[in-house]
Amino acid sequence: MKKRLRKRTDFMKRLLLICLFGFSVCEAQISFSPYVAIPTGSWPETVAIEDMNHDGLKDVVLGMGSYADGDNDFSILVYLQNGSGELETPVKYPYATTSMDIEAIDIDDMNNDGLNDVVIAFGNKIGIYYQNTNGTLDAVNEVALNNYAKTLKIGDLNNDGLKDIAVGYLNSFSVMIQSGGATFATTSYSIMMNYDIEIDIADVDDDGRDDVVVKSSDALNVLTQNASGTLNSPVAYLSGTGLSINGIALGDLSNDGKIDIAASRGGNSPSAKITILKQNPATQLMNTPVSISAYDIPEPIEIGDMNNDGKNEIVTAHGGWNSLSCYTQNTSGMYSGYYAFPISYASHYNRQGMALGDINGDGLKDVAIADYNHGLVILYNISESLGTEEPAKIQAPAMYPNPVNDVVNIDFSMSDSGGVAEISILNALGMQVAALQKSSDIQRINMAGYASGVYFVKVHTAKGDATGKIIKQ
Repeated sequence: MKKRLRKRTDFMKRLLLICLFGFSVCEAQISFSPYVAIPTGSWPETVAIEDMNHDGLKDVVLGMGSYADGDNDFSILVYLQNGSGELETPVKYPYATTSMDIEAIDIDDMNNDGLNDVVIAFGNKIGIYYQNTNGTLDAVNEVALNNYAKTLKIGDLNNDGLKDIAVGYLNSFSVMIQSGGATFATTSYSIMMNYDIEIDIADVDDDGRDDVVVKSSDALNVLTQNASGTLNSPVAYLSGTGLSINGIALGDLSNDGKIDIAASRGGNSPSAKITILKQNPATQLMNTPVSISAYDIPEPIEIGDMNNDGKNEIVTAHGGWNSLSCYTQNTSGMYSGYYAFPISYASHYNRQGMALGDINGDGLKDVAIADYNHGLVILYNISESLGTEEPAKIQAPAMYPNPVNDVVNIDFSMSDSGGVAEISILNALGMQVAALQKSSDIQRINMAGYASGVYFVKVHTAKGDATGKIIKQ
């Protein structure tokens, strides 16, 4: 069983003190509803959030290892978000030809067809699931490696418009340059690393090209991409400090549109830290690292705007301490105190064991965690949205009869829809199956030819959007 011994004190007392400390120094409150745990049987190892059926809604993808449920072992689970903001029963896609746990996952458009694809690392292979126009994934396409992969990330690493894959191994990493059709040419880079490797990709020198950030447990290396489409020699940060690096995340932490680095570091307090390295466009290097106090054992770390105020928060989960922390910017643009939120117990979270994204359609980023004890753990974001571009809401029109055999009536007379409306009928996968314009207060739709099941009626008007559910008998 995956369990590590932890030094434990009076957890609830410490958590209360942290909450009070965080709330006293943070400027804008972040809130989550109590966590929800969705059992998965087998152990989830990694999690990612993206639109996996091209309906404009964010979905959850879990990378499964193995433990107690043979049905879900060695597969990925795709939880599609429906038009009502709920996650549907997951669709399972197997990956393993050998019994190797998944180590990493990333999602991007690998073949330039406008659809998001899933890339995973397991054993000495890369697996690519291409999304098709039906809103499902094709069978996994395996690419052999010369070593056992521990992490991966997708990016354009030779500036040719095609997505490439950076892969981290036990003590090195390589770049797989795509030439199209799942064909790759591999270039290896030697960096002094150890087993605890993680890779992230973004433009960290503000030249418009993707760069690679590689971390081991005791060093962080930045390899910038040059005009020739190769990577420059690594520049090392945080080495020799004696403080372990547990996780990294890339994002704008200065409100200047440039990408910075955040790292979770250390073990139990007071050694636990969040370290921020801000980009310096003048030198094309990172500024001197600044560290702030963290709760015990911060592990996976992500960056995202959690309350739509235009400023990114830092989110990290704490292995063994039932806690998730969220750092906000203060009025001086600095990060200091944090909010703490209870989560289910797991002694350890993997490097890619947490993801941020709006998975219930309310315009706020939620938190998804791969928890080997409890499955998919979700914290739904209930912060006050401070953005000015949040979509408006209207009252959903009445729909009757419901369930329906043939003709359903959509009654706009009481919905204050604001004039002309566009009506979309979506199936349970979120795919549009019909579209029409509202022509009267009561719109009749003949569903006699539709298969039995759940459908969603999405109404778009000048005053906002609304969604209702119809059961077709």
